[in-house]
Amino acid sequence: MELTFQDFIQICTHFEAQNQAEFDRDRVQMSSFYPQKFFYDATFRDENNYKTFVRIHFYKNKIEWDTGWEDAHDAIFQLFEMLFPDQSNNSNSFIHFIPDNGFIRDLERSFTTL
Repeated sequence: MELTFQDFIQICTHFEAQNQAEFDRDRVQMSSFYPQKFFYDATFRDENNYKTFVRIHFYKNKIEWDTGWEDAHDAIFQLFEMLFPDQSNNSNSFIHFIPDNGFIRDLERSFTTL
């Protein structure tokens, strides 16, 4: 089973709820550089309420995420496993990126809001 755009919306919604935030459909954006690549910016909060940026992507039937902390990666990966147990062992279904300078530059580029 391939992941769908609705699966992407589902993980974004659950991730926001898990971090005391509300999912906002208007914040789903489409990359102006890659047609049909969507992303959603969220905030991860740890147990001490420290925060870090998380970007969740949907592209070519894969859900991907960028995080700055391993705790954030672990939280979203556990959520992914819970929501899509059939996909969690399929490395073709998800990708985790560790941010680098290129990632930060990408954040500064313009994107088109859906």
